[in-house]
Amino acid sequence: MTITAPAIPGFDFAKTSYEDLVARFLAIPGYTSTLLGQSVNGRPIYGFALGDFSKPTMYVEGNIHGYHEWRTCWWVSEYMKILADPTLSPAHTSILNDLRSRYSFYFIPSVNPDGYGTIDTPGPYTNANGVSVSENFDVNWSKGVHTPPNDEYRGPSPFSEPESQIVRDKVLSLKPISLLCTHTWSSSTVGWTTRHPQYAADDAAITDFYDSLKATLGYSDATYNQKFSAILPTGSAYNWANTQTSPLGRPTIAQVLESGGGMTVQDQSRVGMTGILYHMLMVDGVVRGGLAPMLGPAASWGPVHVGSVDCPALAVDLSLGGSLTPVWRP
Repeated sequence: MTITAPAIPGFDFAKTSYEDLVARFLAIPGYTSTLLGQSVNGRPIYGFALGDFSKPTMYVEGNIHGYHEWRTCWWVSEYMKILADPTLSPAHTSILNDLRSRYSFYFIPSVNPDGYGTIDTPGPYTNANGVSVSENFDVNWSKGVHTPPNDEYRGPSPFSEPESQIVRDKVLSLKPISLLCTHTWSSSTVGWTTRHPQYAADDAAITDFYDSLKATLGYSDATYNQKFSAILPTGSAYNWANTQTSPLGRPTIAQVLESGGGMTVQDQSRVGMTGILYHMLMVDGVVRGGLAPMLGPAASWGPVHVGSVDCPALAVDLSLGGSLTPVWRP
């Protein structure tokens, strides 16, 4: 499988109140909206369904982390608009219509509205209980950080938080073939990184995703930072999701996409929306092409070949409990 699609152009946006943001979500035509529950502080959390749910479902979420990651709400919701009306992006109309003919879609654009905060005051990185919602899931939860205050604090028990319960219940109900969790960096580093669980069985397809996205976005290795990480399961939402089984009889293909904090919001949204599209195309390639595992869990920190490309530089990132991270450099 080779992914061929142009980048989705970015757009300018500025932070508004969460109430205004919800109004933006609800105004997107074509979706069936559902009030899924409330955050710790009582803010509403909505889900949005598109398509015929007798077809396999792709699930996308934003703002599971707060603070600077409020930006994900904007480019996730803008992608929702384009997916609902592919004519809004003529260069992608046929591709999106093709995806829509075979899949249904579900979005929670803001999982952690208390972390979104207000216009003037940024919300916390965690939820209002000081728990990292993304790490409050029950796959190897015991290996995580258990002492607050800490941005990676897993909480008093798995699924202790209303926000993670909402994600859990919706994923268990939908049984999606894929889950994409979107993030942004806070640092000035420019670029993108993306991760998948160590349980993942789709390394060849995921490698194609990285290479294709990198080429489409016009990334120069000398200028941008791109990383591939096979993350050990430590209570993260995407690792938990990858232990679930879709109606196709295969594990949910779970992935994380982050866009660089050093980018303008226009470029960050370009990377984010294009990343969502490419994730969906990669999942489609896996489902239709049955691509086999390539890397798999690493038994040791040895030389790594990504597809047919020999990675000339290899970094080992232990910040999340141990991950194998090929880094492309000249």
